Amino acid sequence: MNTDISNWENIRVVAFDFFDTLVHRNCHPEIVLYNWAKKLSVFIDYSVEPSVLYSLRKQQEGVNRKKINCEETSYEVLIQSIYDNISSLVKPNITFEQFYAKSFEIECLLEHEATYVNKDILPLIHKAINDKKRIIVISDFYCGQMLIESILLETELSCIFDKIFVSSDCGVRKSTGKLYKYVLDQLNITSKELLMIGDNKHSDVQVPKQLGISTLYVPYSNKNKIYDKVSLKKQLKKIMFSNLKESPFNGYLSTILYFISSLYEELVKKHVKNVLFCSREGQLMKELFDIYQNSTCVGIKINTHYFYVSRRSTLMPSLDKLENEKFIRIFRQFKQLNLKDFLYTIGFDHDGCDMVIQETGCSGTDIVKDLSEHSVLQTIIKNQKFGELYERIRLEQKRNFKEYIKSIDANLFEEGLVMVDVGWKGTIQDNIQAALDYSIPVYGYYLGLKIDDQINCITENKKGLLFSNVPCEVKNYRILTKDYMLYERIFVANHGPVLGYEKHIDNRITPIISDENSELELYEFIKEFQRNFVSGFQEAIQIFEKSKWNANELYHQMITLILWQDCVIFPKLWSYEKNVRAKSRENFGDISKNKIKSKNKLSSEHLKKIKFLFVDYSYRIPQKMHMKFLFPLSKVYCILVYIINYILIKQ
Repeated sequence: MNTDISNWENIRVVAFDFFDTLVHRNCHPEIVLYNWAKKLSVFIDYSVEPSVLYSLRKQQEGVNRKKINCEETSYEVLIQSIYDNISSLVKPNITFEQFYAKSFEIECLLEHEATYVNKDILPLIHKAINDKKRIIVISDFYCGQMLIESILLETELSCIFDKIFVSSDCGVRKSTGKLYKYVLDQLNITSKELLMIGDNKHSDVQVPKQLGISTLYVPYSNKNKIYDKVSLKKQLKKIMFSNLKESPFNGYLSTILYFISSLYEELVKKHVKNVLFCSREGQLMKELFDIYQNSTCVGIKINTHYFYVSRRSTLMPSLDKLENEKFIRIFRQFKQLNLKDFLYTIGFDHDGCDMVIQETGCSGTDIVKDLSEHSVLQTIIKNQKFGELYERIRLEQKRNFKEYIKSIDANLFEEGLVMVDVGWKGTIQDNIQAALDYSIPVYGYYLGLKIDDQINCITENKKGLLFSNVPCEVKNYRILTKDYMLYERIFVANHGPVLGYEKHIDNRITPIISDENSELELYEFIKEFQRNFVSGFQEAIQIFEKSKWNANELYHQMITLILWQDCVIFPKLWSYEKNVRAKSRENFGDISKNKIKSKNKLSSEHLKKIKFLFVDYSYRIPQKMHMKFLFPLSKVYCILVYIINYILIKQ
């Protein structure tokens, strides 16, 4: 940088602009304010959404100037006006003093993280020092001198500047020239004795020149991006749909990101300290949630735990003494099971199943329906050896399960259990609640709830964050549940199902996990797609970090993206979906159907989707019939369906 400055001998004071001159930000300046709003929103338990808080701040900056007839208000006045506007929404125990302190703390933290010294300006500073010039800072900035001083203290520029003049402290700005007049008056110097160095052509060059002040222009362009709704959606679409071959399931990123963002907000509102992600779908879910917690979208971190549970492993601990047990949680899901499936589901191993069948004279294929007098279930219940084995396994698994929970975190029994799962009825939650004898509350957060029989199903303390039909259907429920089973397959884990809990000689409790290779076929097929899904998730978060919104604030955007996925993209992924469906296995209830090959035919269940205009089947018919000439027509049809549904959801 050229340090030859005309009239240098007559200069007594050298003034530097602060941001984009002395220091640069590693992001767009607005991102600091976006993150301030997001973190402060967490502090007030999301009683005001981040985008609303940000917009209110920008609005109040202008309102305050007019109200008190000044060019720039102090930081305290700005935060006071924001607090006054939202005080009725914020919980009563948060005073203005606490709100202001937290706001300033966040502001300082973010500015410290974002700024670094502009090395190119150092020769000018050294020249001014060597020539015995006074060095000051003149800055238009919403925070006062105190914040700038704290940033400088952590750099090699500490203790160099005699004075720091900031618009928010002085009530006047450089851009009008009044701050320069204020500085000249305070330092008791003439305009010809001051040199202003900065990057802003108007505020740092043109305005001071009009006042007779010498200037040096040091141009800088911050090329970091920010996103509005249009550009954000465009970037998300690119991440989701640009590489269907390697990332066929990335089209579901918008719904998953919406879910993860909503989950974090819900946990913050409830002041949850520990959250349990249920295996197996919870493995990837936890990974995504942890990634989200490491982003700038959050303010506090919640402890996450991987929770080795399954419907099968939690059922036996939840069962009552045989004379009281009616197996309601099985029969509300399955009207009937064969005997072998029933015994395996309640927790008997293969040897136990064979023993019961041999002792009772029943067949493994006999149908178990209910507890009527002459039913198969009555037959086995009356068998002494079945009763003895049932009670031994039940009590052992109940003790072991409680010990397993304690091994995760001893505080869980005081705090209550907060669990997260993909969905759909919350059977595991019901089992856990019964296994703990209803002594502590168990809360469940789900991607979705799809409870068909609400009479026999517990809905208390359950919340579907993406979709739910309890107590009534959320809007766009049909769209959001169209391919709901695919979420289970996307979230497949790298281990088999949990069968129960084992106590070792050293008193350790560990989950018993099935090691059958067939349970891992789906994971082996999908694991690379999962990695690409995680990468896409990280990219999507980075987009939101450069916007004023959290993902769950943009519901309409999420719903239109999943609509595009289901109408236009899903038909192209039929072969992938068919593969994951074929490789998925049932390990609870109707297990025998794993041996039955499903026939890919249109059924009555498919016909129920007619309101969605059969969009996925428009591709299947031409493919099955080898009528390639109809493919272009199918594509046009899919886009037409999207347009129709898009219009409907807007209405």
